[in-house]
Amino acid sequence: MKDSVFYEGEHVRYIPGHAHGDICHADCENGIVTSTNEKYVFVRYGNKVASQATSPGDLRPIVQPTPGLETSHKTTGVENEL
Repeated sequence: MKDSVFYEGEHVRYIPGHAHGDICHADCENGIVTSTNEKYVFVRYGNKVASQATSPGDLRPIVQPTPGLETSHKTTGVENEL
C-alpha cells in the first residue's frame, strides 16, 4: 500500500463489511497499527500478541485526546462586551 494513510502506533477501529459502516456494530474492534505493506495494514487488536493483516478500507482512525490540552471552552467575558 503505497503512501499509506495509516502509521505505526496509530489507534484504529476495524469495521467489517457486514456492519455496513456502523462504527458501533458489535463485531467492530479497536487496535493499534504495527506496520503496513503494499496491500495491508497490520493491526494488533485488543490484548492479542500477534498482528492481523487488515484491508485499509475496513479501518477508521481513532482520534486520541492529547494529554494536558483543555477540552472545554472557557469564556473570558470579553466577547460579551460590544
